[in-house]
Amino acid sequence: MRKLLLFTLILMLPMSQAFSLFLCNNDDNYVRLGDTIHEVKTLCGEPIAKTLRTIKTHDNEKIAQWIYNDPNTNKESLAVTFVNDKAIHIQVDGENVKQTTQCNTSTPFNLGDNQDLLYKLCKEPTLKKIGNHAAPGPKQEQTVLTYPNGDTGTSQLIFMDDKLVAIE
Repeated sequence: MRKLLLFTLILMLPMSQAFSLFLCNNDDNYVRLGDTIHEVKTLCGEPIAKTLRTIKTHDNEKIAQWIYNDPNTNKESLAVTFVNDKAIHIQVDGENVKQTTQCNTSTPFNLGDNQDLLYKLCKEPTLKKIGNHAAPGPKQEQTVLTYPNGDTGTSQLIFMDDKLVAIE
């Protein structure tokens, strides 16, 4: 009777909440997003299957290119490309270089330096191009526990960093 009442209550929850709970088949227990693997196994028992999988994540890289024109010719004389605020490419008068003293002869600007230093040395660029790029990020491990769900179905409980993050 309690199991039927709990199941009815779960069905009455908004859809966004319904998928954040899983009713264990062996008892009146349920687990929710954020529970640990140990908590789930304590409430639901051992799963019928356990798998580990690695997923790729994506980081969003910030890309900027600062272009300086020669004031006499109005042609591009310095172009610096930054990824996440670090200079990865420097071009002076069309040639790739690792450092330049074009803006300040006493202080060089090098690959790996940041935008603040370039601004101190060269001031505001003639043109700034700014964008984002999705780049491969670190791989993450997922633990997937499979439990029976009803008479013939199964549900997969997906964990990352020992926390339940999804129920499928």
